[in-house]
Amino acid sequence: MRKFLTLLLVFLIIAGAAAGIFYREKIWNYVNREHFSPEKEQEDIARARTHLSEGRHQQAMEVAERYRQRFDQQDPVAKEWLEIFVQGAVGTRNPGKLLVLYESYPDAVEANEEASLLVSEILINTSRTDDYAKLRDKWQGKASKEERWFVLDADRLLIDGRRVSAVDYLNSRSFEGEADVGRLIRLALLTARENPRMAWEYLAEANTKDPNNTDVRSYRARLLEAVGKSSLALTEYLAAARLDPDNILLRDQLAEFYRRHGRYKLALKVWEDSLDKPASDYIWLKTWFWGRVATPVGFEWDDKVPAEGNLHPLLQYVTNLKPGQFWDEASFEKIPDNNRYLQAQQATYWLRLLQTLEDGNEKKASDMLKYNHFSPISWAPELEILLKRILTYRKDGTLVVENAFAETKSDPKHVEDVAKSLRKQHPFVIQIEELAEAQRTDPNTPIPQGLHDLLTGDNAFAAAFLAGGWLEAALSLPSDSILPDSYPEWVAYGLTQSHRYNQGNLQALEFATKQKPSSTLDLLIGELLISSGSPEAGLEKLGALTNRDDDVGFRASWLVSLLYIEQEQYDDAQKIIKSHPKLAKDVVGRETIARIALLKGELEQADKLYSALETDSWEAKSYLARKAFAEQNWPRARELTETLLREFPNNMLLRKNLNRIIEEQRKQETQP
Repeated sequence: MRKFLTLLLVFLIIAGAAAGIFYREKIWNYVNREHFSPEKEQEDIARARTHLSEGRHQQAMEVAERYRQRFDQQDPVAKEWLEIFVQGAVGTRNPGKLLVLYESYPDAVEANEEASLLVSEILINTSRTDDYAKLRDKWQGKASKEERWFVLDADRLLIDGRRVSAVDYLNSRSFEGEADVGRLIRLALLTARENPRMAWEYLAEANTKDPNNTDVRSYRARLLEAVGKSSLALTEYLAAARLDPDNILLRDQLAEFYRRHGRYKLALKVWEDSLDKPASDYIWLKTWFWGRVATPVGFEWDDKVPAEGNLHPLLQYVTNLKPGQFWDEASFEKIPDNNRYLQAQQATYWLRLLQTLEDGNEKKASDMLKYNHFSPISWAPELEILLKRILTYRKDGTLVVENAFAETKSDPKHVEDVAKSLRKQHPFVIQIEELAEAQRTDPNTPIPQGLHDLLTGDNAFAAAFLAGGWLEAALSLPSDSILPDSYPEWVAYGLTQSHRYNQGNLQALEFATKQKPSSTLDLLIGELLISSGSPEAGLEKLGALTNRDDDVGFRASWLVSLLYIEQEQYDDAQKIIKSHPKLAKDVVGRETIARIALLKGELEQADKLYSALETDSWEAKSYLARKAFAEQNWPRARELTETLLREFPNNMLLRKNLNRIIEEQRKQETQP
């Protein structure tokens, strides 16, 4: 009998092409009846419902996931599983899973307003305004959260290029209390560029109506970042993420802040931590991409199944690329509807460009840079301009590039922002821009020989990505293991640091010791030797540099003093500082002398030295704040701690100390 049933099952599977729909449920019930009997299914439904009622939304989703094959079946129990899954996804604030579900089972999402809103936010954020309009129509006249639909309608107007209409629409009505926050936030964003003060007033009003609203903190962060107050902006981004730690969008905003400011390791830490939570496909793509071009992550891609979503096929593709490979055109062509990724995902542009440069196809690379439709929202406009100039120089012998900003010329403010940013970039970028401007005036302006050799050699593109901070890309692109002697010193130094940050001290030392010696490279080798557990060798290397009357000698002397301090050779540390006139006069040297006095137990001398440094040294302020705290001089301790917090607003220990100081000060003031 069992043999007969087995043959029958095989027959049904073979006949599935003709009768798969008819037999699917029968086969599924036969195969799973032992594990998914009606009784067991009802028990699991009850268990999932209990999870939902007690706020364990992720656990409810996990139970529903076991019955995912049931979603296709047209019966009340299947619909109940869909409902449980939707409620779980809403509870975990997982719009990615909801979007995937919506594209296969729209009725299940459309029946839940919160789920519809979360999906609508993704549709708006990805410019799918037609799809949004269809979903919005389902809730016309019956929405209970009208204020949220209201701002999404305004966002749709913005995406469609109707800014004035969006502003008029937002001013057409208001809502009571917390419900008005979304409208105020949108108005703040729309006025931030022309009138930052008014934008701040909108956000202040929103904060008054809902002090714990994460969106308010998030947009306050954006406004502060836009006006150049990065430290305060980071405070707001962190506060928003802490208020709602399970909100993947807020974690992504924090990571993007780090990314925009070149702090790739911190950005990737936030993104990588998000992969262990209910992850969205776009977080997977960002983590993989920036780990591939900036700094590696420890995530085991081969052992994980990519997150579900629209990007799932692309994720499978990139995670299967070979080591050292950025793009595989033949494999990409096999992805269904692959052109949508080229149009919508900037990561695909950079990966293709990197592979093109790696393959040596400079004509194609130039064309890609010239016709990049992501240019107005480029992740690295300065890097793009640098690459254009390098490619033009290699082809035509000039750094002058017509229309270097490409489509950004349509936005003068963006051009101005990029121009300002170029003046604050890596010395390589600054030098290239200065020479390009000089050549625009005088085409015969000469290029230094070493720079010419770099620009025309095998290491030019690695140097460009090094200057852009994309260290892993720099290490992956073609370059010499031993650099030509004529190259500028920063090339060997920068690539050594890249090896250090991404591969470790030993690999960095191996690379550095092959290069032409220079004082800056010797300084770095000394640091690497110390970090690698060879302090004596490091001391010997640095000791040879301490007599130099320049920045190299300054840092070498200071590092030697720190090594002596670590070895408790305080007199030697003090001697090396005083032997270097610049270091002895500098705040860094004076701080170190004060620290030595403290370590030697010379408290009176330490007090004197730190007090003399109070105006110029944060270390001194910190020491004096601790001293005032220990002496219960609360007004003085509070003054110093508040000063420190203004400079280091994200230091949680300082915040904790300030709260303690305020509490103790209040107790002291209320005592009879």
